[in-house]
Amino acid sequence: MKSSAIMGLLVVMACASSGGSGSSSNGLGSVGGGDQDANIKRVSIAGVDLQADGRSTSPVVWHDVPGSVSHTWQSLPVAFHKLGLTITRYDSTAYIIEGERLRSRADFGGKQLTSLLDCGDVAGMPNATRFDVNIQVRTALRGSATASSVASAVVASAKPSDVSGVLMPCVVNSSAADRVAVAITEAAIAGNK
Repeated sequence: MKSSAIMGLLVVMACASSGGSGSSSNGLGSVGGGDQDANIKRVSIAGVDLQADGRSTSPVVWHDVPGSVSHTWQSLPVAFHKLGLTITRYDSTAYIIEGERLRSRADFGGKQLTSLLDCGDVAGMPNATRFDVNIQVRTALRGSATASSVASAVVASAKPSDVSGVLMPCVVNSSAADRVAVAITEAAIAGNK
């Protein structure tokens, strides 16, 4: 599990190091700025492949969301915003959205970080409560005109504030992806009212 998290983090870090400020010139998109990287057919994070057709080569949990694919797709940016995630990729062709939250200690989806992440500890105190935590989320959407479901992969890393050095990978438990699904479901239901 830890090696999968480390490999996923290395992939994310490699992608991040090739990008810049998030402008469309470096391949990162934003909602309303047009689709970016519309040729994405598979996204892999922490050893979990989320493909555009909804198949996966690794076990992922698909969560049903009330409403059509188009309605759920419109709800995804709202859910990411609620989770404090800045959208870094928005691909309406493959139905994949990515976001990140940098240098944060805030709860994630109403849960304390220590209940979702293991970033190690010092003197018995969890690093997730004392360190700045970076969280990256990739969500894939599948479904039809009458039903939809989402699957998310979450990776995290941490480091002490105001200290230069390498980010430590965190072990993320499956309830972090569940928090993403809850936020998406809530946004979809609120959008139906």
